[in-house]
Amino acid sequence: MVSAGKPVAQMDAVDLDTDLAEAETQVGQFDKLLLSLRNLLKSAQSQVKASGAKMEHAEEEFSRIKKLFAGKAASKFEESDARLLEIESPIDLEKDSLTVQSIDAIREAIFIGRLDADEKMKRRKRNRNRATLYSPVEGVVLRRHESSERVRPAGEVLLEIGRLEDLEVIAEILTQDVVNITLGDPADVEGPAIGPHPIPGQVARIFPQGFKKVSSLGVEQQRVLVIIKFDPESFAKRRKAGRALGADYRMRVKIYTDQKADALKIPRSALFRSTSGTWQAFVVRNGRARKVGLEIGLTNDFKVEVLSGMAAGEQVILAPDSSLNDGQSVEANVIRQQPRQRIANFTKDLPDR
Repeated sequence: MVSAGKPVAQMDAVDLDTDLAEAETQVGQFDKLLLSLRNLLKSAQSQVKASGAKMEHAEEEFSRIKKLFAGKAASKFEESDARLLEIESPIDLEKDSLTVQSIDAIREAIFIGRLDADEKMKRRKRNRNRATLYSPVEGVVLRRHESSERVRPAGEVLLEIGRLEDLEVIAEILTQDVVNITLGDPADVEGPAIGPHPIPGQVARIFPQGFKKVSSLGVEQQRVLVIIKFDPESFAKRRKAGRALGADYRMRVKIYTDQKADALKIPRSALFRSTSGTWQAFVVRNGRARKVGLEIGLTNDFKVEVLSGMAAGEQVILAPDSSLNDGQSVEANVIRQQPRQRIANFTKDLPDR
């Protein structure tokens, strides 16, 4: 038994751990570099502000010295020194501004590198997380394909896990029969694995594509997969009664495509074709075999509904011999009598499934 979300297999993750640690270290280095550049950028921006204030001061000082020099209140040296400062200060401001732009460009480039490194780290984290395989459902391990450690290619199956409460039946139906089946049709699932009483179900899915398969008699047939869901209540009762089913069990399926209550029916083995192709049967009347034409309705592999041609309670001859003639004297040997009951037209999957 396994629980949903619990680990069921573990890969050797030494290399994955090394790759993840390398990616995390690289991201950490980018973060440190970005922090240093952020501090450097703040310093350069402060320098730009200082250069701007220095330029304003130089312009004001040059204007003041220039007026004093014109009034012969300042020397030529003072006027030249103020003029030089007024010329240099815009250049210094421009240099500091270019420094800010360069640092900002480097920071953006490193930030892009950091994003790439972060994506790389996320990928390696995903790879590392994939090294542990978790059960997607609460169920049971149906099959374990590997029992010991070894190298496996990608995509190989390690375990098959399922919920036995969600068992379904996959029936292979002949294409000429599946055309009469619709979603929701009732079905009976029977067989030795089921027990003496069938479990009811219904058609849950009809596959849209058929496939070829050779039968046990060597006949190539075209079939279609049909999914039958068990009736939940009946299935639960059967499990509680100790009749536990598992995956890949063999069973038989009857799918009811039509049904009629209180129908007159006879065994299908009593029917045969006339020379004109109509259905006929031998009925025992007054100790003689009488050949009668029949109009039939619903049919399955075992029973046939009779719409006209004979009355309820009359005896029919099963698998009549070809030498039997109309009006020939016969002695009745009753094999089985059944009360009138419903007849159902059903399609069953082939016995080798």
